[in-house]
Amino acid sequence: MGTEFWLAVKTPHGIVVTRAQGQHGTQSTVPSAAACSAAGGLLPVGSAPMVLGCKHVWTRHDHRWVPTKLPSFLGGRQDFTIDGSQWWLLGFGAGASGGEAVSLWDSSSAGRAWHRVAASGNGLTAAPPGSLPYYGDKTGLAISPGPHVWLTGLTAGEGRVWLYRSSHGGHTWTPVSLIVPKAWALAQWASYPPVWASARQGYLPVTVDGVPFTGIAVYAAQGSTTTWRLAASIPAPTVLNARLSLAVATPRAVWITTGRNLWASTDGGHDWRATWRLTPGWTFEGVSFSGRKDGVLLAMRRHGTTFDYAVWQTINGGQTWTACQPQPSS
Repeated sequence: MGTEFWLAVKTPHGIVVTRAQGQHGTQSTVPSAAACSAAGGLLPVGSAPMVLGCKHVWTRHDHRWVPTKLPSFLGGRQDFTIDGSQWWLLGFGAGASGGEAVSLWDSSSAGRAWHRVAASGNGLTAAPPGSLPYYGDKTGLAISPGPHVWLTGLTAGEGRVWLYRSSHGGHTWTPVSLIVPKAWALAQWASYPPVWASARQGYLPVTVDGVPFTGIAVYAAQGSTTTWRLAASIPAPTVLNARLSLAVATPRAVWITTGRNLWASTDGGHDWRATWRLTPGWTFEGVSFSGRKDGVLLAMRRHGTTFDYAVWQTINGGQTWTACQPQPSS
């Protein structure tokens, strides 16, 4: 039957969630605000599926979707992640002097109580040293072994990748330097949350939009250090504002989707091959693997304010993909 996966897609009526297992699936709808740009996408693999909305995070309990109120209204490209019993939320909140600021919250009680651990300031006054930097549109956050908290973002023409790390639970932040090819210095960079294949190996996907290169740069970290090195560059015609997803099946087997393209690497992110290109109108929304063999792909096609979407599963490490047809839930 394969591994169980949960996926979510935003529609005008709410968030439609598909539970996929083998070649079968069931659907249910989460009554969340459909206009929220932070909702939808590919849910993490696990026994406790969650959907992030504008004001609530919805969890599945006894065949029902139960809302937990968020401490900060979500808008734009924000993020939510879980590290064991710890919940992390990147959202907007009031700065110390008023105005809008980016804040990082954590909860050790499954969202019942929240604590703001860092804020960026509001663009009018500087944040304290070590706080979240105000500049740069935030693209997401991730937790790595250590533990470290990573924050990623978007910059234009600065010759650097926007990447920050906290080794103190999000209370203080340090910029992480990556070697950027000089020819790409004036490009627009968008770094996305790193994905860890093991306690000693991670991958950081970065989109580059400029001249002479437009595409995806893949950085890799090995060993106990946090030094990132450029492993590969993947030319792609359009990467700006495209949803990017990276998944690891093994420490050396890595998958990336963005736009209409699916790429795979079997040597630790150095060499990549294009394995799939969707027909026009369709775009990939995410890829995820649970172990070496079991994976899932999600694609979407927009019709005005409505969506079509398709799900594929693999049980042989991506050698073949089988369409998973959702069945209406009771």
